[in-house]
Amino acid sequence: MKQLFCSARNDQQSQPCQCLPLEILLGAQVWLDNHLRAKIPIGKPCRMRSSTWKKPPPGWLSVCLDGAFDPNTMSGGVGIVVRDWHGNFHSGTACSIAQVSSPAHIEAIAGLMACRLVLDHGLFPVKFETESLQLVQAASSPSSSHLRLRPIYEDIENLFVQLPGCSFTHTARECNEAAKELALWALETQPCDAYFSSTPPVLEEVIAAGRL
Repeated sequence: MKQLFCSARNDQQSQPCQCLPLEILLGAQVWLDNHLRAKIPIGKPCRMRSSTWKKPPPGWLSVCLDGAFDPNTMSGGVGIVVRDWHGNFHSGTACSIAQVSSPAHIEAIAGLMACRLVLDHGLFPVKFETESLQLVQAASSPSSSHLRLRPIYEDIENLFVQLPGCSFTHTARECNEAAKELALWALETQPCDAYFSSTPPVLEEVIAAGRL
């Protein structure tokens, strides 16, 4: 996720932080979402582990999704990348979203858009992958999710009825580079609403480096 924080140095010449309460709250939400997505226990040190993306079973498609959030403009970007069981780029979409309230909000929107993309284009069977642990948990139990985002999670649950056997699977951040790049590109290219049936230029470097 794209993260923008207000920070202050702890030296003798540092000045009091001029962040507004809302900016402080949003910064805390971004930080907390980071810990949830990475499965890092709060207050405990962690060790970085290398992960590699695993191909879906033969005949299946992998749908990787991500959201980018900018608290300064309260806007976001969604990136969705579909890969086949050989690991090749199949299709994808990038979309900018206005009036986004939090990182969790744009991740929920990304999940809903991914479900609609699969249904609209008849992509099945599929495996949904996201680095947002909050989305994985909320989509499986909308009634226990945040009240403000619950309607989105309930819409996802309703769409899953048309996608038997499907659910969101948590994946490591380094396995989601392509979707992340598309989400950031959509955020920075506003307005944006693009569908790709072949590899978009913005992903060529990621693919060349083997990070797709």
